[in-house]
Amino acid sequence: MDRAIGTYKNKAQYNKLRDNAFKATMDGEVVSKAWLNEFYRLRGKRFVDYTVINKLKKEFQPWSPQDYTPISII
Repeated sequence: MDRAIGTYKNKAQYNKLRDNAFKATMDGEVVSKAWLNEFYRLRGKRFVDYTVINKLKKEFQPWSPQDYTPISII
C-alpha cells in the first residue's frame, strides 16, 4: 500500500504508469475471443466465429460440383 500511495503522490511516475497501462491494454473483443478459444480447447471443442465465416461467405463466388473441371497433372 505504501508503494502504491507513493506512486500516486509522484505525479510524473503515476502518469507514466497510467500511460503505459493504457498502451498495454487489448481490445475487449480480442481478449474475449481468446478466452473462448481456451475454454473450448479445454473442453475438446473448437470455437467458431460466425461473423468471420459470414464475411468470408460473402467474398466467395457461389459454387456447385457441376462447376468443377478436373485437371490432369500427368
